[in-house]
Amino acid sequence: RGVFLFMLPEKFIPDIEALGKRFNEPELLAQVKSAVNRGKAVPVTYHDTLIIMRPIFDHQDRVGVLVWVGIHKGRTGISKYFHIVLSMAKATGMHFIRFETKRKGFVKLGARFGYEQIGQRKNFTIYQREVN
Repeated sequence: RGVFLFMLPEKFIPDIEALGKRFNEPELLAQVKSAVNRGKAVPVTYHDTLIIMRPIFDHQDRVGVLVWVGIHKGRTGISKYFHIVLSMAKATGMHFIRFETKRKGFVKLGARFGYEQIGQRKNFTIYQREVN
């Protein structure tokens, strides 16, 4: 039986640290490293994009994916990031995709990609879309 080993790409570590500072989550990098090392989260890189995802279950016991960290270093192309996540969710049989963000501007952007606001957790707004 094989063991998969995922590593956090070094070039994104400063970005994760900056994200943690920006949103008052000082332990973000340590939490991400720990989850990746324990196989609880998976980092996916595509050019200048890092997506860290982890499986979650909703109240109906359906499996979905939480996009825990998303970093895109390019000036444009966040739509590519959404398409990558959707393609991976479809390919792995996920029922939904969820994001939690403190960014106020995500309401309009998320709606363009089929995400709806479904709740709050602390200072985070939770968005979700179904995977068809």
